[in-house]
Amino acid sequence: MEFLSIQNIVVFRLPNHKQVQMFSSGDGEAKFIFASFLKNKNAITINGHIKSLDEAELEKIFKTISLSSTKDDVSTLESDYKDLVSLAKDKIKSTNLDKVVLAGKKWISFEIDLYKTYLSLLENNPGAFVYLSSIE
Repeated sequence: MEFLSIQNIVVFRLPNHKQVQMFSSGDGEAKFIFASFLKNKNAITINGHIKSLDEAELEKIFKTISLSSTKDDVSTLESDYKDLVSLAKDKIKSTNLDKVVLAGKKWISFEIDLYKTYLSLLENNPGAFVYLSSIE
């Protein structure tokens, strides 16, 4: 199975295993499911294949993945945040809430070597499910 950069992929290693595997979308019997802890959120299910990777294949895959921002990645504007605060105040007055958490988002640029970072995560977390996903 040849890796195509347009595929949805998940590179992963199961807890307490050494073998890194790759799930790639397409026709196949395997399924990868991303599910939220929240009950009312829909899960994302992708059909495809699973393949074990050697170190050269893993490095090649990571060279095709890039972290990039798009024009849609906009930080929260001050006016939008103020509107959110007003909405929260109204809800607090009209209902009996135990907790209110407001958050904004801020996009920043940074350089990171994904491959070296992933290898470090594998080495330092042998009992963890370590993965990187590139989902369109």
